[in-house]
Amino acid sequence: MRPRVEKEAALFLAGGGVNPCQISRLTHIPRTTIRDWLKPRYQHRPRRTRVALDLKSIPRAEYSYLLGFYLGDGCLSLGPKGVYRLRIKTDSRYPSIIEECAAAMQAVMPTNRVRIQKMRYRAVEIGCFSKAWPLLFPQHGPGRKHERKIELAP
Repeated sequence: MRPRVEKEAALFLAGGGVNPCQISRLTHIPRTTIRDWLKPRYQHRPRRTRVALDLKSIPRAEYSYLLGFYLGDGCLSLGPKGVYRLRIKTDSRYPSIIEECAAAMQAVMPTNRVRIQKMRYRAVEIGCFSKAWPLLFPQHGPGRKHERKIELAP
């Protein structure tokens, strides 16, 4: 990252009609850097961090079932753009439990896709992406789940 003074000098020279190659020779700044300052290829877009979630619309029985699964065999993983993935792993020998878990996940997040993926050694992963998962599972955080305080707050 270059000092702001260098960028301001390059922009001042460009405003005076000097082309990027000449600015590069005068300031000893790479031409590609000058080019990016004059005409950025990527524009920074601020990320939306607020997630609208109506907690009253979430079915209590399915949420409780999913919370138990999360605390036992689940995890939340942060992905690109602040989207979390709830992953629950279970044994493929229990298809009815897999279906119940997937149905509970679909009931809690009705507009999101729930995916059942076969893994190695008879394991199955049930997953769903959402920015709202940390709001639904406030136990999520750094460190091991069994060492964190588990409490249901209003």
